[in-house]
Amino acid sequence: MKYLGIVIVVLMALVILPGAGIQRESIEKRVHDFTVSFYQQIGDADLDYNAFRIGLRGYMRLRKEGRLKKANLLTIIDYSKSSNSERFFLFDVDQKVLLHKSLVAHGKNTGQEYARCFSNVPETRKSSMGFHITAETYYGMHGLSMRMDGIEPRFNGNVRKRDIVMHSADYVSEKFIAEHNRLGRSWGCPALPVQHYVPVILKIKGGSCLFVYYPDEDYLSSSKYATEQKTLKSLPVNAVTSS
Repeated sequence: MKYLGIVIVVLMALVILPGAGIQRESIEKRVHDFTVSFYQQIGDADLDYNAFRIGLRGYMRLRKEGRLKKANLLTIIDYSKSSNSERFFLFDVDQKVLLHKSLVAHGKNTGQEYARCFSNVPETRKSSMGFHITAETYYGMHGLSMRMDGIEPRFNGNVRKRDIVMHSADYVSEKFIAEHNRLGRSWGCPALPVQHYVPVILKIKGGSCLFVYYPDEDYLSSSKYATEQKTLKSLPVNAVTSS
């Protein structure tokens, strides 16, 4: 009887595992198809596909975990692009639309026109990469500002401690670029143009996903949310069935 039980368990595994593999492949295909469809529907040449694909994948993990109070919103900041180009993108994933895009600054010690160096260490005046969840707003020296919480301890776990917040700044403008050949830089904060920044912050505050992208191999291979080595087991329904 003992050996019969072992045989039954083995046979059940042989039957179940292939089906599970097919299901995982089906989920990954749905993710891929949805991502491509969404990207093509946006049709914006400023939006890098890799930044979009990785950001959307991590967002789906966070949404499935129930960590997003504003579950339909995804913000991607693409620090692989020149600071002279629009690299801040706000999406409504359920509606598959780009709600807003604009310039956005990186930290003073992260680079000149291009971002090169990132840090999670206080007083470095560098930007942090990875996935964040937006938090509360307050009024400070830059007016309306928004705190955020980094959810990846190695890469951005200190953003609140470092006072890395989203705010506006007059050095984030086409005028500054024309005068200095590059965008102005912050002390590590993702600073936005003064024009239109208030409705953006009010829209995304309080529990939406914010992804700061940079093609750093160490980050991309080790991040729980960015890596593609770990298969997605399931998906939030709205994120794959909305048209």
